[in-house]
Amino acid sequence: MNMPLHANHGANSNHDAAANVARLHSPKEAEQIERAMERERNPGRTMLRSLVRNVQNAFAAFKTTDDPNVLFIDHKAENITNALAGLASFSGEIAFKTGLIISNEFKAPEGSLVLEGQTLIIEEGAEVVLQSIKCKTLINLGKFTVTNGGEVSGMLLSNDELAGDFRYGSLQLAAGFKGSLAPIAQTA
Repeated sequence: MNMPLHANHGANSNHDAAANVARLHSPKEAEQIERAMERERNPGRTMLRSLVRNVQNAFAAFKTTDDPNVLFIDHKAENITNALAGLASFSGEIAFKTGLIISNEFKAPEGSLVLEGQTLIIEEGAEVVLQSIKCKTLINLGKFTVTNGGEVSGMLLSNDELAGDFRYGSLQLAAGFKGSLAPIAQTA
């Protein structure tokens, strides 16, 4: 953006410093001016470039937060490539070769999930009922009930309601639990 520079060099001027300084805009001011000009050119429309930048900044802040109250789950590192969402139900067993995230309401009291060596995430706000689960890592941020037992060979982390009989490698409970817990015997 070209901004005019103004200076006062009159014949009788004593070259006052303030008169010879051009007004430069900070990057934030320049962006505000650019947005205002864009709104004038395209009323009723939003600059997508700004929206994309805002979303990228939000994700960058989330990924790099030092806030101990924020749990950051790296889906790539946890190999999460599958998702189940919304009023789904099944009976029998479904096996996954990669990680899984479940959101919304998912009730399958006659269904079992097997994620050998993988991670299962129950998303915040989700309500999940399964007959059984077998996985390496379970991260429960919602309400999760297992009616016939669960085996979590690695870490079982629950930040919301958890119910059922679980065997686990390591345990971190931060909310209500109903059922039984038993550590998996460690072999030397």
